Amino acid sequence: MMPDFYTFDRLSRESFTLSRDSINTLQRIMEKDAFEEAQENPVEEGFGALMMKALGNVNNAQNKVYDMQDKLRTEPNSINIHDLTIASAEATLALSMTKELVERAIRAYKEVINVR
Repeated sequence: MMPDFYTFDRLSRESFTLSRDSINTLQRIMEKDAFEEAQENPVEEGFGALMMKALGNVNNAQNKVYDMQDKLRTEPNSINIHDLTIASAEATLALSMTKELVERAIRAYKEVINVR
């Protein structure tokens, strides 16, 4: 039989307070678990693979706009102009972000070379 201080009624009525040390200990345990999980399940994609995937997505967005424009020329009633405008804006934004990322990577590379 469980002692009286472990009853559900008592536990549900009392509020639990954690000290700062207890919170820090819990955070360290959680970080350790996250670190161990990361060691057990390494990321399979590297930075290069991630960049190639992102560039593929930008290319797909551009191709989607080109296809929609071609369809608008041949079958004007089949494409909503608002959808074309939104797709065009998304593709333009994706391309400009990619261009900025490449420029920053080149600038960072040049800075590293100049530090030597």
